[in-house]
Amino acid sequence: NSYFVVVSADDKFAFIADGKSRKLAKPKRKNVKHLSPTSKILCIDEITDKQLRRALKESGGK
Repeated sequence: NSYFVVVSADDKFAFIADGKSRKLAKPKRKNVKHLSPTSKILCIDEITDKQLRRALKESGGK
């Protein structure tokens, strides 16, 4: 499994990014039914793709 950050969300869809294949500037739209939440919270205000990749790697993501 891979870890992503939810950039924004509504009732049906979430926009996710990992900083590598899906950059913060162009997140992927994903149905929330296909996502599994974790207990980690990452504040993404003023974060770069590089910082996002590092944070996800430290959290156990690929």
